[in-house]
Order: sequence, then C-alpha cells, then structure tokens
Amino acid sequence: MQGIGNDLGYAHNFVVPSDGLSGGMAIFWDKGINISFVQKPTLHHTYMYIPEPGRPTFCLSYIYGNPNQQMRNKQWKRMIGLAEAGILSSKPIVALGDFNDIKSNEEKSGGPKRAEYTFNTFRRMLNATGLHELKTIGGNFTWIAYVQLLDWIGSDHKPLILHTREKKWKGIKLFRYDNRWRFKKEIKKEISNLWEMKCMSIPGSQLHIALKKYASWTSSEENAGIGWALYNKEAKLVLHGKAAIEPIDSPLEAEAEALLMAISQIKRLGFNPVTFCGDSAVLYKQLPQHKEIPMVQKPMSLSCPTYIEDIGNLINDEKASFSFQKVPRSCNTQADNLAREGRMKNLNHVVCWNLV
Repeated sequence: MQGIGNDLGYAHNFVVPSDGLSGGMAIFWDKGINISFVQKPTLHHTYMYIPEPGRPTFCLSYIYGNPNQQMRNKQWKRMIGLAEAGILSSKPIVALGDFNDIKSNEEKSGGPKRAEYTFNTFRRMLNATGLHELKTIGGNFTWIAYVQLLDWIGSDHKPLILHTREKKWKGIKLFRYDNRWRFKKEIKKEISNLWEMKCMSIPGSQLHIALKKYASWTSSEENAGIGWALYNKEAKLVLHGKAAIEPIDSPLEAEAEALLMAISQIKRLGFNPVTFCGDSAVLYKQLPQHKEIPMVQKPMSLSCPTYIEDIGNLINDEKASFSFQKVPRSCNTQADNLAREGRMKNLNHVVCWNLV
C-alpha cells in the first residue's frame, strides 16, 4: 500500500487489513496535513481530527455500516456515546462512506418494507451527532460541503469526492433548440448537411436492419419506459431511443406503445427495409409478417385494439418495407436496458445514433 500511496503522490498512509472476504481500508494523506486519530481505525469506523491553517480543527469520520443489523445498531449506539461524551460534538464533523442504513421506507427502493422501529437507532445517532444530508452531484442517499459521485469501476460502490472549499457546480450545459432558428437559411442548411453526414452515408444495401424494442412496466399507476435499438446486418448498433411514458394499463400495452414509437422514428429517419423484433408473443401474433399481407381480424388481447390499427396505418406505405419477428427475450437485452433507463430517469423521447 505504501507503493500505491507513493504512486498517488501521498506521503503518509494507514492501512486496516482485510478480514476474510471483506475488503480492507486504507487512508492516504499529504505531508502538509497533520492527522490525529481519536481511536485506532477499524473496517467499520474511523475518527480523526484534522487542523487547517486559519480554520477550526474538524473531525473527519469514515463510516461503513455493518451489514448485520444487530451489529450495525451497536455501531450507531457507539457513535451516540461518542457524541454525548463530546468527542463527535465538540468539533465540526464530516462523515464519509456507506452507512448501509436508511431513515425511513421512503428512502428504500424495492423489497419489502421495514418495520418502523428498525429506523429508531439510526435516527437517534443522526440527531446526537448532528449529521445531515449534503447536496450531491451524481446520485442520492449519501450522508456526507458538496459531494461528487464518480462512476464506479470494478466495485458496487461509487467513489466520492468531497469538496470542502466553496465551489459553484456548473454541471453540463443543456442544448436547447430555439424555434426562431428555422427562419435562418444558413442554420437550416447546416443542419441539413449534418443530417446527411450522419444518416445518409449508410449504403442502402446495408439497411436490412433488425430493430429490437422493449417496454419497462411496473404498475398502472407509475410511468412506464420504452426503448428500442436499431442494428444493421453486421450487428452493429446504428440508432437507439428511449423514453418514459404516462401510466398505462398493462405491460402488453406498453410493448405496443414501444413498437409504435420505434416504427414512427424509423419511418421519419428513412431506414428501409427493417425487421422489428420483440419478445411479446401475444402482440406479434396480431401483427402481419410483411406489410403486403392484409390485416386479419383476430380476437384482441390488448385492452385497446386501436394500437394494432395505428401500427397497421404506420406500415401502410409503398416506400417502406417492414416485417415483424418474435425473438427470445435474451436477444432483447439492449432494448430492455434502454426501456428501464427511460422509466427510472423519467426521460422525454431521446434518439441517439452511432456511425458504423
């Protein structure tokens, strides 16, 4: 670990060895920083006093909540005792890490609800130590000021960067289209040229493309997600789209909505011929294999049969050659992930493309 610290440019380190399959913990700090450990660091808690020139000494704490609830509650009671003794309350304190706990079921995503009494010890600890949640950039539920969550690599925990100095987070500036631009000939020409560079350069001979679509649905009271991915005959991704849609009655209707969106976008972009692939046997049994085959009246499994009619109207185009194919769900992973992302992030309709 000393070698890693040197490679990172840190002069000092303190290492807590791993315990069986549980990972260890390492602290690195610069030579200009003086650290005074309140207690010997462990895998689950570390408390240190750090003085800063011209500023009051503060307490920096690393917390990893024990996965076992009984042991975790003992950890919170220990922190309550340290706070009541003045060790964690006499100085400003900042806590970094993973508490493995929540204040209420409102902070829970999935799984059965916890009994209300199971939150009491954690809440008491937060009140005793004076900890409160700080604004984060990149994610939620981090008890730690100004925090940035980075992308994780090889771990199920995201690295945290704590900025102690005042800094204005600008974020990523969003592009917004000004409708007045449509009156400017030079802008219209530039957009047209870029469009041709992105899409029209793909040879027509390569456009026997399979488009896989999927819908993400949880209940009739929550937004659903739809997504689709367009591949050429070399199995390279050409386009993908995703969105969140208003609550819908059933997953089958969400599937039909995803197919409608995909057909509409593909027609608008001029791709041809295209085979639409999905894993809903009930839906695909009601679709024509090719657009030339007339629609046969069948018992409608969808609660809203107008979906089939709308799809039929979309593909009724002499310039378009569309067909439909049922595929196993295992072949639909990309579209599945896009639909789930669209639902969870509550996205508007988004279309992106790749050059192939």
